[in-house]
Amino acid sequence: MNWDRIEKIVIVGGGMAGWAAASCISNALRGQLIEIIVLDDHPDHQARIEASLPITQAFHQRLGINEQQLMRETAASFSLGTQFNDWIAPGHHYFQPIAAHGASIEFVMFHQYAIKARLAGDKAPFNHYSLCAMSAQKDKFVHPGIDPESILSTLLYAHHLDAGRYVRFMRAYASANGVAGLDATVIKTDVHPGNGFINSVGLDNGDVMKADLFIDCSGQNAVLAGTAMNTEFG
Repeated sequence: MNWDRIEKIVIVGGGMAGWAAASCISNALRGQLIEIIVLDDHPDHQARIEASLPITQAFHQRLGINEQQLMRETAASFSLGTQFNDWIAPGHHYFQPIAAHGASIEFVMFHQYAIKARLAGDKAPFNHYSLCAMSAQKDKFVHPGIDPESILSTLLYAHHLDAGRYVRFMRAYASANGVAGLDATVIKTDVHPGNGFINSVGLDNGDVMKADLFIDCSGQNAVLAGTAMNTEFG
């Protein structure tokens, strides 16, 4: 164990979180002699549709990932918000747009003006003041504009994508940066008795893996916490 320099990183748990973390770290540490290994206990990720967040656009841009290629590889579509059906009562529908409604005027939030207009008799649905909501209603999409004076600059969007294909895409990206993947499950953790740091993890194949830094991307399973502290996460 090297306490002065990180030379080996082990990420526990593959999936979207694990391989995204591996991609980000390997990109940031590109050119440095640091070994990165992902312990992926579910190598055959089932196809399911996941919704991303607008911030993921910046994440992918930081990694130099082309959006068109990403969408082709993951069977993605554009998302402008979320449709809620039967939310308040049967037959009730509401669309929650990603971007804000309207725009602030002289530091006053737009919903304050909308409330005042409603009290004055305005009957327009609140989503009529949302570019995302109206674009989705009409099945229209355009990338956000860069001119702050244009209403298109207020547009935000995300993606709906195939999670299994996204995992494979990010795994290929990380692997190209030197990240190694190991199909294994952590079954026990060796913790330093003095400082509580993790020395190594025991795998279901009988191997023991040491590292200078362990990152838990196992989601709600909290594998490292569960095996290190012998407790359940929840």
